[in-house]
Amino acid sequence: DNQLGGKLVFVPAEGSGQGKYSPLAQSLREADFAPPPPAAKARAEPPGWWRPAGAVKYPLSKERGLAEAKALLGQLEAARIAQGRDYDAAGLLQFANACAAYGVQVAPATDNAREGMYKAALEMAFASCAADSSAVLGGEAPAQFVSDFARATRLPPEKAWVLVTAFVSRKASALLVECAALLRKDAQDPSVLLELLKLSRVLGAFPYARDSAEADMVAAGLRRTVSFDERTELLQLWKDHVQADPGSVEVLLGLKWKATSSY
Repeated sequence: DNQLGGKLVFVPAEGSGQGKYSPLAQSLREADFAPPPPAAKARAEPPGWWRPAGAVKYPLSKERGLAEAKALLGQLEAARIAQGRDYDAAGLLQFANACAAYGVQVAPATDNAREGMYKAALEMAFASCAADSSAVLGGEAPAQFVSDFARATRLPPEKAWVLVTAFVSRKASALLVECAALLRKDAQDPSVLLELLKLSRVLGAFPYARDSAEADMVAAGLRRTVSFDERTELLQLWKDHVQADPGSVEVLLGLKWKATSSY
């Protein structure tokens, strides 16, 4: 219409409900056009090695225990800053024991500090596996120790599980590369078997989940640095001398394409 400035004007047809919303429009809301909310993410199942908290020795002395744990944590962090070294193993054990005994939790000041402490605790667990002795952990089993340590520092369980799997993968890769290097020097070197036994204890304490992508990544790395013949020989040594299921090491060595059971 030129009288309206040449603009296109919509004129509702007779009986169309002019000036009113249609019943359909009245029944719709903005929320009807919004995307559906994301489905709640199911919490991951804990790995087989994860252990529940043990009994609290002094449940009625939490205030005292909290003060003791905070003091020990402060000493650990101050010593690390002053000396520029990793966390002291004896101090970590004292801190873990205090938290477990009183049923208290104390988080370090930063997430980085908390992860650093947890990684140091994992090194202690590895030392326990390597020596086949729980003395370094005050008599605790490695899996119980690292489970309790995560709780003590308020590290989310899912984060602890990821850190443990990554840690085990690094250790497994390093041990197998070392075994291959020893084989090249002397196929009869007993140190090869000793390293395989270390690995068996680590995998016994912290087994991979079924069809673990991390185990496959270790295998991919070993294929680039260790020959097929060397990997085959290491697997045969494992089967002949290590009293443990070969399923896990088969995957780690890249000699088992698809896992058919937990390993």
